[in-house]
Amino acid sequence: PHQPEPSQWATVRGYLVETRRLGARLVDSLHEQGYIYADKFKNAVFLLGKGQGLSLRGTGEKPFHGVRGEKVPFILAGKDADSKQVAFVESPIDALSLRELGFGGRIVATVGNSAELAKAKADIYRQQGLEVVGAFDNDKAGAAMCRNLGQHTRLTPSGKDWNEDLRAQRLTPAERQALELEKQQARQRSRGPSLGR
Repeated sequence: PHQPEPSQWATVRGYLVETRRLGARLVDSLHEQGYIYADKFKNAVFLLGKGQGLSLRGTGEKPFHGVRGEKVPFILAGKDADSKQVAFVESPIDALSLRELGFGGRIVATVGNSAELAKAKADIYRQQGLEVVGAFDNDKAGAAMCRNLGQHTRLTPSGKDWNEDLRAQRLTPAERQALELEKQQARQRSRGPSLGR
């Protein structure tokens, strides 16, 4: 059911590049290598491990994400050959976002794996002499995942996650102005109705 559907790639690529603000070069390269593709449901499909599983991300109005097959990590190879760091994040989109934001080491998206499995993977990397970086979301669940990694350096996004940081960095001036207006209106709503005079 989640086989590649080339006729849907333009929609999925548009979601990843335009909505999620991921770099076209990175997305296209991973697509050409078969690590990301579109299925017939217009999901962005990320290959987990050596194909033992799939991470699905819906691109429509209703946010959907799920895993099919084995829950093994999505791993993005290091860009910087000299890097001795390996970062752990929650999702493939977080992994691509962190790469776009300049992290040069290997990036492991745990994709719903248990804390025990993430720690076991981190232990293997530490035994290989790599520095483990806990780069999970900026929330309680992300902090808990980091604590479970064992010895690590913490790297925290400014916003909720790395994709939020990336999108904020890549806003056009008009989008930035619209976002500020939206935030201002939300603040006013949270204060409650004004009494007028």
